[in-house]
Amino acid sequence: MANILDGRASFAFEGHNYDLVLDNEVMIDAEDVLGRSWLDAIEEYQRETALGQKPRLKTICAIVYGGLKRNHPEITQKNVIDMICSEDPQVMLAINQAMRGARSPELAPPKAPEGNAPKAAKVSKPGGRKRAGTGK
Repeated sequence: MANILDGRASFAFEGHNYDLVLDNEVMIDAEDVLGRSWLDAIEEYQRETALGQKPRLKTICAIVYGGLKRNHPEITQKNVIDMICSEDPQVMLAINQAMRGARSPELAPPKAPEGNAPKAAKVSKPGGRKRAGTGK
């Protein structure tokens, strides 16, 4: 299965290089921190930044933590909080770039391929068949 979400960015912070990857696999780590849906958090972040508002620190930290954890297993939530609170332009640019790349999947149920659905059974009306206009 291909990744539905895919936001990526690299940045340097305090002498270390980091690869921030927002894809399907990072949902687990982010949801552990958030205690709620990763997709809700991404949409909340995108909505708030589009309106010029600052997202909640817990939301942005959870998303970034999840996005760094796979490539940097030594990363801690405190490291991520320090990165974000530093307001380092490289960090903030990378976060925004990765967030723009992350897209929510379509939530509509998938269509069944044509020809695979079972045919509906014909149902007869109660009382048998009547001829139109005869009253019988």
